[in-house]
Amino acid sequence: MKKILIICCFTVAFGGNLKAQGFQSYTNNTTFQTKDFSDVKGNPYTSPEWAKGTVVTSDNKTYTNLDVKYSDYEDKLIVKGPNDQLMEFGDLVNDFTLSFTKDGVPVIEHYHSGYANIPGYNKKDFFEVLTDGKAQLLKKTTKKIQTINEYGSVTSNKSFMVTHKYFLLLGDKAVAIKRDKKSLLAALSDKQPQLEDFVKTNNLSFKTDEDLIKVVSYYNTL
Repeated sequence: MKKILIICCFTVAFGGNLKAQGFQSYTNNTTFQTKDFSDVKGNPYTSPEWAKGTVVTSDNKTYTNLDVKYSDYEDKLIVKGPNDQLMEFGDLVNDFTLSFTKDGVPVIEHYHSGYANIPGYNKKDFFEVLTDGKAQLLKKTTKKIQTINEYGSVTSNKSFMVTHKYFLLLGDKAVAIKRDKKSLLAALSDKQPQLEDFVKTNNLSFKTDEDLIKVVSYYNTL
């Protein structure tokens, strides 16, 4: 399933009625303390360039058309504030969407927090929502710095190591899955025969997230 760029509107709603004017009208913000990654290969963000974002805070305020970055390394959303300052929302962010271009292709990614039943994580952690419905498919991307000491060298090489984890949220139950047929169909065993046929008919290999999304989206129609 291809990700499609959505152009965000400029309307910002609070309680469905009150309109704001983006992040510059938001006063409860804090300065983001940047770290020096100049000696690390790669970057800590989902997209190295600024993305256009829509952000929903815990008090139900929505801010649109923001310049944002999401750090997979620190699990934090960063906003470009006045005078290009790097800022964070002082209030808890519940939900945000990133729109950017990757390898010339428009991409949209939707993130949500508040999941209390995923082992090893808390309600403040963000997960990418790959598909929604009675079965919700979530993805957690984490970046850590890996240091490699070359044999015979006094210097070390640092790079960001990327890991991806997938979860199915079925009601109040969260199930960790792998990106393969066996793991996914075991978690959705109540419709396994129909899903087996769907996978075979569509020749799905599970080499990409799109194949996972197709199966879970089909499951949600059964």
